[in-house]
Amino acid sequence: MLWLLYISDFDLDPHPDDVILAGRRISHLEQADDVAFLSMSAVQGIQVKLRQFEHYCNTVFVLINTDKTLAAIHGPLPDLLPPLVLYSVRLRYMPTATYVGMTLTLVHPDVFLPHYVAKAQSACQAANATLSLTLYTAPLPPPLALQLYRSHVDPHLMAGCEVVLDVRPSALRELEDIQLTYLCHALNVNIS
Repeated sequence: MLWLLYISDFDLDPHPDDVILAGRRISHLEQADDVAFLSMSAVQGIQVKLRQFEHYCNTVFVLINTDKTLAAIHGPLPDLLPPLVLYSVRLRYMPTATYVGMTLTLVHPDVFLPHYVAKAQSACQAANATLSLTLYTAPLPPPLALQLYRSHVDPHLMAGCEVVLDVRPSALRELEDIQLTYLCHALNVNIS
């Protein structure tokens, strides 16, 4: 919270290539110490934002870790990637990156596909670990099984749900299958 208060005066000049969402200009996002710049163009839009950010950081004495700073283009990457530079360091382009716990791929139409895959895998592991308790104990009473579900499995299934766009109609199917399997097992219900 202190970091967000510290940089609360940071803003970028409006640019014609800014992303417009529901009539609002979205040029940058901040969460804790993670910053993302958004633009409809790489060189014209993002490089201008990087220069402004560099100037702002110099003014308020903030150091940026350029080794951890990544660049990405949504869609097929061009043969010649436009150079993006921050503090005289050319940024690396990545096809997949994690921002604020959300893994995004920028070279596939379903940008959240890696996030769904990772969350399904971690939810499945948590469900299996929770349900395997019955090997060492008596069967779990349904209220306890539901409590374990809510605390250990469900957080993985709903991680990022407030921002993830379900690009594919089947995107949720694997997550729902894990939920259904766990709850049927926990409640001793057999669905064919």
